[in-house]
Amino acid sequence: MIKVLYIDDEPINLNLFYMAFRKDFEIFQSPSPLEGLRIFRENEIDVLVTDQKMPYMTGLEVIRQVKAERPEKNCILLTAYYDPGLMNDPEFNTIVFKYLEKPFRKEQMRQLILEASQ
Repeated sequence: MIKVLYIDDEPINLNLFYMAFRKDFEIFQSPSPLEGLRIFRENEIDVLVTDQKMPYMTGLEVIRQVKAERPEKNCILLTAYYDPGLMNDPEFNTIVFKYLEKPFRKEQMRQLILEASQ
C-alpha cells in the first residue's frame, strides 16, 4: 500500500484528508512541519503532501529538506492562498511534483498521489 505523509497545521484538514483517503493509502499525518520531517525520516514514505503556509516552516521549505535527503521522492504542495512569489522561487519547478489550491477535488488528489508514487 502506498504510504502518504500529509502535513497541515489545521487539524480539520488532517482529519478530512485521512477520512477521504484511508481506504486507498496508508496515511501518516502531522500538524507540524518539524514533526512531519521526523515522521518522513522514520518511515518509508512514498509521497509527501504538504500545506504551504504553516508556522515555523513553509511547505516549500519542508519539500526542500525532503528532496535534499531523498531526491527521488515526489512532493505535492497545497495552498489556500495565492502566493505569486512562490512561482518565482528558482527551485519550485524542480522540487514540486504538483501544486494544488485548496480545496482540492478528492479524485484529482487520489490520481496525483498514484502518479507521484510511481
